[in-house]
Amino acid sequence: MNAEIFPTSIPEPEGILKEAFDSRKFTYRRLGFVGVLGLLSLFGIYLEYRFLLINGISPLEWATLLLFCFLFPLLAFGATTAIFGTIQRIRGGDPTRISGLISGQNASPKELPPTAVVIPIHCEDVARVAAGLESMMKSAASVGLGENLDFFLLSDTTDPDIWLQEEKAFSKLSRKPETKGRVYYRKRRINLNKKSGNIADFCRRWGRRYRYMIVLDADSLVTGECMLNLIRLMEAVPNAGIIQTVPKIIRGKSLFQRLAQFGTWLGNPIFGAGSYYWQVFSGPFWGHNAIVRLKPFMEHCGLPGLPGEGAIGGKILSHDTVEAALIRKAGYTVWFAYDLEGSYEECPPNLLESLKRDNRWCQGNLQHFWFLFVGGLRISSRIHILLGILSYGSSLLWALLLIATSFTVMADTDYYRLASIPEEWAQFQESMYLPVFYGLQIYTILILFMPRILSFLDGLFFRRKESGIGFFSFIISFFVEFIQSVILAPAYMVQYTRFLWMTFWNRKIEWGPQNRDPSQGIDRMAAARALLPQAFYGTGISIWLFVYYPVLFYWLLPITGGWLLSYFWGVWTSSSKQGELWKKRGFLLTPEESKPDTLLSDTETLEKEYSEFLEGMESGRGIFLSVVDPLLFRFHTSRLRTRKKESDARKRYMDVLVSNWKESGPGSLNSKEMSRLLWDKRILSDLHFWFWETDLSKTHPWWKERFLEYQTRIRKEQIVSWFR
Repeated sequence: MNAEIFPTSIPEPEGILKEAFDSRKFTYRRLGFVGVLGLLSLFGIYLEYRFLLINGISPLEWATLLLFCFLFPLLAFGATTAIFGTIQRIRGGDPTRISGLISGQNASPKELPPTAVVIPIHCEDVARVAAGLESMMKSAASVGLGENLDFFLLSDTTDPDIWLQEEKAFSKLSRKPETKGRVYYRKRRINLNKKSGNIADFCRRWGRRYRYMIVLDADSLVTGECMLNLIRLMEAVPNAGIIQTVPKIIRGKSLFQRLAQFGTWLGNPIFGAGSYYWQVFSGPFWGHNAIVRLKPFMEHCGLPGLPGEGAIGGKILSHDTVEAALIRKAGYTVWFAYDLEGSYEECPPNLLESLKRDNRWCQGNLQHFWFLFVGGLRISSRIHILLGILSYGSSLLWALLLIATSFTVMADTDYYRLASIPEEWAQFQESMYLPVFYGLQIYTILILFMPRILSFLDGLFFRRKESGIGFFSFIISFFVEFIQSVILAPAYMVQYTRFLWMTFWNRKIEWGPQNRDPSQGIDRMAAARALLPQAFYGTGISIWLFVYYPVLFYWLLPITGGWLLSYFWGVWTSSSKQGELWKKRGFLLTPEESKPDTLLSDTETLEKEYSEFLEGMESGRGIFLSVVDPLLFRFHTSRLRTRKKESDARKRYMDVLVSNWKESGPGSLNSKEMSRLLWDKRILSDLHFWFWETDLSKTHPWWKERFLEYQTRIRKEQIVSWFR
């Protein structure tokens, strides 16, 4: 192992880092944060206790108070984070933030250590991935990192057509002079352990060649300047194991994406600064748009199997939080570079796709339950694990609290209505019951919306101009995004409760391909099955409450209203036309849209180029080209190994598959059988020579039809090249 690439010890912090590592100041930070959190929580719990005490506390009300004592601090946690984030924003930034070290780094990019940029993919839009990869390579070269970075496209794709599209795109990308020798493609034959297994496979094969690894997702984009800053920060903080950036959402086309894009742009700075205040060097890791120190990562972040094979057992689905905990356990730090510019990602195109992603995250986070009790983990790591679990697990508890509070109000209303005459009941309501009830409600709403209020003020007075959005456009954009959160929050609560229920019944979720294309719209039937049932029972509950318990009707109206409107809102916001219309009118704009960005514009241009290059490779056509087209055939087979030994039984089995393909077309084979053929160099070589030597009139029509398409496309390309 190269000692220059991998230092053998963890150096002590020096310079301005000493302030961040000052245990006394660090303790004061956390005590201050916990103190404010406690004060906000205790006052809310006191108001709840006063409300329940009006008619004496019954067993149901004690249960309600217990739930409230557990859940209200979660609301207060968000408010406290926003308060401290606002304070840091006002004072000009946290003095211990890691990005403050960038100005002191003057080393030439050529002097920096070798770094790998890895992009694990699984059945993604190949044109988008290739375009993003090439634009990032250009951006990295523009800041002098051309010789320091190697880019790895790590494929776990199971669809044969998409696999061959990846190879064709890579063949184009790797031939370009500016990328040659800097980009590598690896297709795993066995997709063991999904994404985490893909990263582990890279570490085993190539990890010892690099000091750092920048991990990206298929939809990630990171500027060369951001990569340079991440490497320099790693060099400046020798005991840093991970530095996580906060990616901004970009390329929003549907209205749902644009609302998410605007909301994260508005809220992330305050939340990031507030989170960093109590985390400092014990930050989060999200598994992408981050840089990792490879030596400790390889030595300490091997993921164990979980007990059992049920929904929260077996292989770990969400690996990032566990890896951050393990690297902290090893003595390294995890930093949250919340204000580092140039890190981007995309978001799901509609509500249904967002819920599908959350379903996977929910089960993955619930698996982390086992790590709450692992010895040696830092308290901050346990807090991150617990917050991840509660981000989904608390939905069921909130639903139970709403039900318990509703029954409490019903019981009180019935008691006072029967125990007093109407005039006394009305006077009691106005003088005692409703003031306490409304006081509790107003305080709860204030704490709930405190982050949005502070983000709104921060955006209005300090950040609006940087987005290129007008004053009234900003106000309207904020309130539309706010309305979406109010409508969808109750729907998310129901859906997360359903996810928990499915997990409790041991229904295991698998990580599948993600739909990132807004042009496809939303599957209305699937959305109806997910969202309309809550609309029906929300209507029934609302009518019943309006007749018998008007106070509860108005109190629960934001919840029942969200249930009624979530389906229609989800369908409306899934439209790309609506997204484009709002953009043209100047709403929901972000700085990445109003200011020119070379990385984003290059990606848009290259995506069109790769889309044209890969045209005609869908629906089995890519499989055909891998056999017939001389260039793609040579490229594909050059990446396959010739079997040294092959049993007679296997030869007979493979020959049967080939015979079926020749005589009946690819429709006679399933995906696994087709993949076996595409992995076999001998079979593909035989097929290639068979095709060019055989009489196609005697074969299955599929071969002749695909060949006519192939000839037509070649002639079109020749004609276009002549006119150019």
